Amino acid sequence: MKLEMIKLTTCASCHTMEPKVKKIAEQNNIEFKTLLVGKDILDTPENRKAIPYFPWFYLHTDDGKKEAWGGTDERKLLSVIKRHAS
Repeated sequence: MKLEMIKLTTCASCHTMEPKVKKIAEQNNIEFKTLLVGKDILDTPENRKAIPYFPWFYLHTDDGKKEAWGGTDERKLLSVIKRHAS
């Protein structure tokens, strides 16, 4: 599995969550990648509508499924990982 976290440079919640999410990903053998709006993701009105709030997450599974959610709830993150674990 692969976990992507989309963040803004000005987002305090993103900076707080990033090390926690990275640790959870490592503990669950999940590839983790951080994407920065404005650098890795084009900052356009269309993308801002697609990402309603930050941090925003995408979990890509080995069978091609993808789940997306946002926020700082660690229980939600663990629930999504558990749901897709083999």
